[in-house]
Amino acid sequence: MPEARDVSQRTGLLTTRGKPKAWAREFHELAHALTSNSIAVHPMGSRPKLDWDRCTTSAQAGREFQLQYVEAFLRER
Repeated sequence: MPEARDVSQRTGLLTTRGKPKAWAREFHELAHALTSNSIAVHPMGSRPKLDWDRCTTSAQAGREFQLQYVEAFLRER
């Protein structure tokens, strides 16, 4: 809004006085809920090695790497 002088009424987590807005409180509660529970880590299997130079100079090489990566990912399912 070009005519707006103070956009903090519409954006941000804090009021102009530095108090948490409702969104900030919800975000805090969500962050607490997510960090207080442990998530089981699934070990990642082998993945193809990215040949960076080849993939940045060849679109075909990039597509081949993508296909190899997806195949490796799907093998673990």
